[in-house]
Amino acid sequence: MNGAVKKEIYELVYTKLSAKIEGYNPESEHKPFFTRIFSNEMVLTHSIVQSFYTSFGMSIYEQIAELLAAAAGFEAIRQYRLEGDIDLRTSQMIEQMWEHDKVNGSSNKLDEIEKIRNSIYPARNAEVQHHSVVDLFIKRPDGHEFYIDIKTVKPNLGELESFKRKLLLWVGYRLSVDRDTQLTTCIAVPYNPFHPRPYLENLRGGMGRVLDSEHDVLVQENFWNLVGGSNSTYDELLGVFEQVGRDIKSQLDSMF
Repeated sequence: MNGAVKKEIYELVYTKLSAKIEGYNPESEHKPFFTRIFSNEMVLTHSIVQSFYTSFGMSIYEQIAELLAAAAGFEAIRQYRLEGDIDLRTSQMIEQMWEHDKVNGSSNKLDEIEKIRNSIYPARNAEVQHHSVVDLFIKRPDGHEFYIDIKTVKPNLGELESFKRKLLLWVGYRLSVDRDTQLTTCIAVPYNPFHPRPYLENLRGGMGRVLDSEHDVLVQENFWNLVGGSNSTYDELLGVFEQVGRDIKSQLDSMF
């Protein structure tokens, strides 16, 4: 990660957090029972952190990922419009794949992609095409395309199942326009709340099995290192956040 992109990410994160601190009103956080158990400072710190979680949102991760991918020499577009038109036979096959994966656990995603490739008919005229919005589109110099949805770290079962269906449909949309495209469709989880344990295996009730752990999901360093084009991207990104924390400490201290 070069110095220029580190500075851009630093300013993005620092500005977001600084604005949140300046606009924060501690008078709206009176919690008399908890302040009898914990200190005022602990209660206020927790409240601020929870507020940051909410305001930070997936959009910040999208912006950071786009900056990293562009700096790595990749084509990168946020909120990308993916168009295509899936014929009835392939649509029915995708629904069957989805039902199978929900009940039995995910099949090999690469096999699913090839089955869709071999089945799909070319898309019809543009005016009858369907479309879906992708959080982040990346195209590497070798031509491989990535269609990525950036998601919250703890989805529920219904959300995971709908993610799987969408990832299969994205394959169909793209291959209906260019059957020879080499692509990956996946969700990205910015960090692993279960670290160092595997992400999908530790989602409650085994609900993560609907996704192919190798090809449906990018978690923590696997995501950041891919978009940044380097095995050190995730560690360097943590360093940027650490610097933000040091520089914003005095602003936080002034609240107590």
